[in-house]
Amino acid sequence: MKKKFIILIGVLFILFSSKEIVYAEESAPYSPKNFVIVIENVKKEDIKRVDIINKSRFSFNYDKDISNKSTEEIDKLAIEINKYNKNDLDFEGYWLEENDLFSKWKINNEVTQEFKNNTLFLTMPTYQNSKEKNITDYGSVVRIVTKDNTVLYSEGIYSKLTKTFDEFATKEEQEQAYEVAKKDATYFVADYKTLTNNFKLEEVFQYETKTNSKIIIFGTIIITSLVIGGVFIYLKNKNSK
Repeated sequence: MKKKFIILIGVLFILFSSKEIVYAEESAPYSPKNFVIVIENVKKEDIKRVDIINKSRFSFNYDKDISNKSTEEIDKLAIEINKYNKNDLDFEGYWLEENDLFSKWKINNEVTQEFKNNTLFLTMPTYQNSKEKNITDYGSVVRIVTKDNTVLYSEGIYSKLTKTFDEFATKEEQEQAYEVAKKDATYFVADYKTLTNNFKLEEVFQYETKTNSKIIIFGTIIITSLVIGGVFIYLKNKNSK
């Protein structure tokens, strides 16, 4: 019996040693430094407003339709029902409904916007790099108001690269998370011509504009033509001698 007990202890020791478990607190999600959202085939005049919004920690239950109420009116309702401090809700955002639960989504003020060749680029720091307060790691959503006042929301933006670890993580799992956090950016792409509400953004890990691709192709054709032309002239001059 004593021999079996010693063997069992030995096996457990080998298993735990081989995993190199590092006891640590659970981490925040580790994603690349920035998310770049790319909306293709859109002109600046097509859009009235575009925001990236993040879910805050403020929400309340309500079983009546309040879609016709302003943000300020819903703020007052949330304060009345959930006893929030007025200052808690003093940030720019939108109330969204999810099964009778109304949550306030904060406009992300760290987003930069750039229009280039009928393409909109939105760049935002990811959760672990954000200075925003009162937001959760639930995910970000793109909110677009078109020129005809249609409001479109994207699905939540989550990177497939994101990694987390808990207190039982191995050293290898922690290092993998840290490696992801060193990456500059990951891209999420959608075509404006096909957008409907809750539109999906396809994640790609490297993005090249179609214009750049055309320039490269055009440049390659010109260079190739010049080389062929040069060779032809050289051979022609050589044969004429």
